[in-house]
Amino acid sequence: MSIEDLRTELDEEDNIDPIEDNQEDENQEDPEETQDESNQSEDETSEDEEFVITVGDEEPEPSDDDDFSGKPAPTWVKELRKKEREARKRIKELEAQVQQAKPADKPIEVGPKPKLADFDYDEDQFESAVEQWHERKRQVEQQQAAKQAEEEKAKQAWQQKMQSYEERRQNVASKVKDFGELEEAAKDKLTPTQQGILIHAAENPELIMYHLGKNPKKAQELSAITDPVLFAFAAAKLDSQMKIQTRKPATQPEKKPSGSAGLAGAVDQKLAQLEAKAAKTGDRTELIKYKKSLQK
Repeated sequence: MSIEDLRTELDEEDNIDPIEDNQEDENQEDPEETQDESNQSEDETSEDEEFVITVGDEEPEPSDDDDFSGKPAPTWVKELRKKEREARKRIKELEAQVQQAKPADKPIEVGPKPKLADFDYDEDQFESAVEQWHERKRQVEQQQAAKQAEEEKAKQAWQQKMQSYEERRQNVASKVKDFGELEEAAKDKLTPTQQGILIHAAENPELIMYHLGKNPKKAQELSAITDPVLFAFAAAKLDSQMKIQTRKPATQPEKKPSGSAGLAGAVDQKLAQLEAKAAKTGDRTELIKYKKSLQK
């Protein structure tokens, strides 16, 4: 080994020592700095928390920063999620544009049936016009039939709702003596539209009507909501609280003496004897005592 090589090796060793010393110094962290970093990390974690509002058991949609296979999501996953959201948004925008651009169906005018004289007795034009007239007539009849079918379907659905309501109200009326009176009181407060919303959409329309009839103040508050959507929301909130319970009688029913017909006859005979004796002597002590024994 030459001198120059030895010097080079020594220089390298001299350069290594300070680095190792610095590494040891760096490894000896200041406890205060460590605590500050820990507090800062906790603050950042608290600030990074995000709340997602969901309904029931549904899962929130994945965020760009959500873990992927148990690890922080890589860049390509974040980009893919971002593109998916943009695609969904674009689809909704296009659907809205299509609905807006869709022309309203104009009523078809059939018009009078063409005559040959209207076309200077040109049979070709006349036959073409007649075919078009029949086609327009067919379309109009088809539209009218579809409209009538839709109206009939809605009518049947409403009749089923009314039948269901009638059955439910009769069931409650058989258990609640003042149901009919309070139902009429509720009808006086609500408009026909509001009554229709309750019958059509509520799960317990008969209970709501009874409750409103019994609570005029609540009926007044609900009837003041003229917006059908807001009225439906308020009615739904009230509907979720409705229930019917069995109320126990405040007093126990009177106990009646039990026994065979022969025993009843014997009791009546003894009672008659004691009453006759009391009437004769004026002493009702035994009679009162016997009557008390019958009530036990």
